[in-house]
Amino acid sequence: MYWSRTLDETFEETVEVKMFPKNYPIQGKEETFTSKFSFMGVGVSFSNALADGINEEGLVGGLLVLKESSWAARDEILAEGKKPMYGEEIVTWILSQCGTVDEIEEAIKEIVLVDEDYVEGAHFPLHYCFTDRNQEHVVLQPTEKGRFKVYRNAIGILTNSPEYHFHISNLRNYMHLSGYDRNEPNEIRGEIVKQIGSGSGLLGLPGDYTSPSRFVKAAYLSEFVDKPSDSEAIMTLYRVARSVAIAPGWEKN
Repeated sequence: MYWSRTLDETFEETVEVKMFPKNYPIQGKEETFTSKFSFMGVGVSFSNALADGINEEGLVGGLLVLKESSWAARDEILAEGKKPMYGEEIVTWILSQCGTVDEIEEAIKEIVLVDEDYVEGAHFPLHYCFTDRNQEHVVLQPTEKGRFKVYRNAIGILTNSPEYHFHISNLRNYMHLSGYDRNEPNEIRGEIVKQIGSGSGLLGLPGDYTSPSRFVKAAYLSEFVDKPSDSEAIMTLYRVARSVAIAPGWEKN
């Protein structure tokens, strides 16, 4: 398995690779938890929260934006006997505690996202995807008052909002796409119409940079690309990822 993502954000803080050994006390915003596995990932300098990473068991995953995410009050979570957690620390916590997607599904049942700022004035709306060494994929979306909706047998592709089930349904609008050229010409009122050059199988592939369009593009291009060897895999992932990466200035708030 290979993992790739884009992170099209501008950070004032330093972004750095962080490494954590096994049986190591990891300081979160409110509490310290001990890692069961060694792991590493990419995060910002002021926090142990990771945007994505991988652990020694081959579990890999990351977070993306989900405007539909939700939270619950700390008192409500504790009264229910659940564990309150900050959404920003979910990737770090899962990589430190879980070795497989099955373990994630069990562990996440006890977690509820707490409605408190992670940094001054903000806590970020997020969802998550993970893949293990058995090629099991899962998407986690905290849309039930901070409780997680779990999508097993996910396809291994995720972008930002809307929710995962929308993205999967939206793929049905592009069933005409193919990795093969349409070599058979059409005849329109006696005029023979042939394809222009090559690439006609992908006519209609979205070209904009909304999350739904990027999901469609990543899903179909990764499906159609020739299966690479290990020596080719990184460059192949790079090519797919670059097709959905957003250059500075293309999206201004």
